[in-house]
Formats: sequence, structure tokens, C-alpha cells
Amino acid sequence: MDELPGGSPAQRPGDTATVVIVPHQPPRSTRRATLLLVGAITLVGLVLRFTLIGSKSLWLDESFSVWIANLDPGQIWRTTLQIDTHPPLYYSLLHFWIDPLSGEIALRSFSALFSAAAVPVLYLVGREVGGRGLGLLVAGLQAVSPLHVWYAQQGRMYAMMTFFAAVALLCMVRLLTGGRGVRATLLTWAGFVVATVLTMLSHNTGVLLPATLVVFTAVVALGRVVAERRRGFDPDGTAPLGRLGAVSRPGTDLRLWLAGLVAVAVLWLPWLPGFAAQTGRVDAEFWIAPPTARTVLDHFRDLLSAYAPGAVTVPLLVGCAVLVGLAAWHLRHRPELLVLLVLLVVGPVVGELLVSVRRPIFYSQTLIWTSLPLTLLLGIGLLRLRPRPVLAAATAALLAVNALSLVTYYRAGGVEDWRGAALYVADRAGPGDALLFSAGWTELAFAYYYRSTGGEPVEMHGLPVDPFDRGVLEPKMAPTDIPRLDQLTEGRPRVWLVLSHDGYTDPDRIVTSRLGEHLRVVEQVDLAGMRIQAYEPD
Repeated sequence: MDELPGGSPAQRPGDTATVVIVPHQPPRSTRRATLLLVGAITLVGLVLRFTLIGSKSLWLDESFSVWIANLDPGQIWRTTLQIDTHPPLYYSLLHFWIDPLSGEIALRSFSALFSAAAVPVLYLVGREVGGRGLGLLVAGLQAVSPLHVWYAQQGRMYAMMTFFAAVALLCMVRLLTGGRGVRATLLTWAGFVVATVLTMLSHNTGVLLPATLVVFTAVVALGRVVAERRRGFDPDGTAPLGRLGAVSRPGTDLRLWLAGLVAVAVLWLPWLPGFAAQTGRVDAEFWIAPPTARTVLDHFRDLLSAYAPGAVTVPLLVGCAVLVGLAAWHLRHRPELLVLLVLLVVGPVVGELLVSVRRPIFYSQTLIWTSLPLTLLLGIGLLRLRPRPVLAAATAALLAVNALSLVTYYRAGGVEDWRGAALYVADRAGPGDALLFSAGWTELAFAYYYRSTGGEPVEMHGLPVDPFDRGVLEPKMAPTDIPRLDQLTEGRPRVWLVLSHDGYTDPDRIVTSRLGEHLRVVEQVDLAGMRIQAYEPD
């Protein structure tokens, strides 16, 4: 007979009696040892996520997180609806975590804690699917994942989104394995609904999670219909497809899954107007380039080991493809679980690619949570390797790649050096100077650091307008904005120009062309993600 996680016999699709599965309880000493191991793995993940967490300067999006989180709660919601493209949940929670004077560590620790909390959740997912060994293995892979360390050290919503998706995945797997009785199943169902809604409210692309589950239920329903028709040829339910047939364990009933998706939609419905407004702005104009085959390959490389050296990219992708193939072969007798995991990895990617036909939105960070089912498949594949030395060597190789990627990440510079920019200007600015920003909202990042430099007070202005004066996040420079530019620079002993993200907001280089007509560049420096120029009158 088949064995479900926990060691109890599974009911065959053709059986009529309901079997209540009582999970096998390991000895107390084993449970204590497991708890210590999971705690140790989580601690490793926590240490990696806090290592050098404050060493890199905030980049623009992080400074925006700080700015908006320090607004009043009601104003957070109004502002995100007016100018942002992300739901207000992350900013609202961050509001109670930081204050206006919080530094990089305080901001990023919010993400780091969410990211570390996903490690024990993934252990529970692995244990549910394949027992204690699989749980420990996938928790270890999650703890040392360069991708998750990277986004754990960003003051953005992606680590929080991953945690909620991990909880949703745990509930999904528990529903699929079933066998816990009605009360436990309903609690798991409620957890699935709440975690899925929170995933959707963490980032608008989170809607791809329930969308993928709609496809999953359709595939499973079709498989069960086919299985029912095959019963005449397979009355004992022994053929592989027959295992998709009708089941009587609570949680595996597709009506419960459909009810969960309906509940998710109902709870998320109040955000629908905000979602429509934000996606409408993205559809009208967005900065992401159209995806290519290389973009997709890089995405899967990042899921496996972000910052991996280029020389190991192909072997890494090929090796992990082999492991996923082994996992698929192992799960062939549990096809619904296999379909679920594969769809959760591939479905959101396909979804973003389809949307990108109209408006490119394909971006790895929005799909970071899909690494969870992928890690589970990799863990299953690793445990299928024989003999054991091969398993040990493959695991060691994967950990070595991750270690090398982590070192590369820690040594890498920040995305944008706003800390260095503020210090540079503070050391050189004089009375009466003007400081201009192209694009305008980059002023947020510069001002975050400049306030603590003790430098000469300077008048700061965004171009074409000060941040959000037009009610949009990134207004573009136009010839009609030249009079304002002239007004801001007239009579100034020196004009400082910070060029960052201006390729999008000033593609025609109107600002630098106009300044060059009556001013000359006397100083220039290039920092990460920006250029600073000092102008003086001819």
C-alpha cells in the first residue's frame, strides 16, 4: 500500500471507507533534536540575512519606503493609490516598525525577519511532503539562498510576500495530503485563504498565485473525470491516472479548494479599485524592458543562486533540471502534488510573460516566492540520488555555489550610492547653491542622507517638478518645463545636478542641454547609479 507522510496507509481511489490518518509521532528525543536542528538552520539564515545589512546605501525604492511609511496611516493609503504601483500593506506595517530617524538596519531588519521566518515554514512544507529529512534539507537550502538573503536586505515588500506565500504553500500541501479530520482541515483551509490574500496584498503580482490555483483545480478536475471514465478499464484504481480519481479524505475535495478561492476573491475584493487604478498606471506606461529568452534564463538562475558566477550558470541550470526531473519521477504516484508544485513554479512566469506581450512586467523580484516550490522539487530530487555519496556531493556542490554567490553579493556595491552622494555634495556645497534632481523623486534618497551630514543647507528641487507635485511618481521633462529650470538656476553661484533614473524621465536630455547653454561644468563625479555635476556661470 502507499504511504503518506507520517507513515500511515493511504486509501486507494477505489476504496469506499473513509480512513482517518493519525500522524506517526516520533520519540520525544527525536522531536527535540529536530527542533534544535530547525532552530540552528533558522539561526544560520538569520545570521546571513543580518550580515552587513547596513553596509550598502539605501537605493531609491528603499528611500521611498521610508518616506511613505513615515506618513500618517490614512495618508499612506491615499498616497499609494495616487502615485504608487504597490498595495499599501507593506508600508502600513513598516509605519509601526520605523520612525523618521531610523537607519538602514532598522528598515531592512523588517524584511530580514520575514525572510528568516520563512525558513521553518519551508521545513514544515518539506516534512509534510517527504518527512523530516526533506524538511531539514529544504529549510537548509532556503536559509542559504542568495536570492532570499539579497531581498532580506532590502526595505521592500518582497521578503514579506515570500513569507505569506510560504504559509499559503504549507496550507495547500496539507490540504492536498488530507487525512486530518474535518476541524483540522477547516483550520488549514482558513490559513490558506488568509495567507493567499496577504500574498496578494503584498504585491499586485500576487494575484498570479490564485490564478495559478484556478488552473490547478481545473487540471485536477479534468484528471479526475478522466480517471472516473477509466474505472471500467481499471476497476482497482491501480493505474497512475487512476490515482487522480475521487477521494474521500477531507481537504482533497475540489469543492473545498474552489470555496477557498472564492473566499480569497471576496476578502481581496475591497482592494480591487486600488488594484485597477495601479495596474492602469502600469498599463499606460512602465519602465521595464520587454523580456527575452536570456531574461527568463537569468530569472531561473536567480531563483537557484542569485549572483552565481557566469561560468557556473549553465551547469547549475542543467544540474537543477536533472534534479527536478528526478523529483517528477518520484512524484509520479502523487500526480496532484506534482502538478501543484510545477504549476506554482511555471504558472506565474507564464502569466507575467503573457501580460508582457501588452505591457512588459516580467521581473524576478516579483516572482521571488516561486522559488519555494522549486526548492521543494530540488530537495526531493536530491534525496532520489543514489548512491549516498552522490547525494552528498550534489548537495555540497549546490551549497558551494550558494556560498560563492553569497560572497559575491556581500562584496558587491550597492545599487545606488546616495550616502556617498550626500557626503560629496555636503563637503563642497556653499551658500546660495541650488541642488537639482533629474528625476525629481530621487530627491527623497539624497535628502535621507544629507540631513545627517552637517553640510551647508542647500535649496533642493526636483525636475521637472518637485516630488509628486503632478500627482505621478516619475513625471517626464518636456520643453514647457524649461522656464522653471531657468528660474531655479538664475543667479546661483553654483548649481548641482544629480542625474539618476533620468534616462526614463528625461530621455531627450533637455536638462543638461539647457544648462549647457549658459553654464559650464566645473566638477563631475560618477557614483553607483548616478552622476553628479557642478555648474557655474560662464
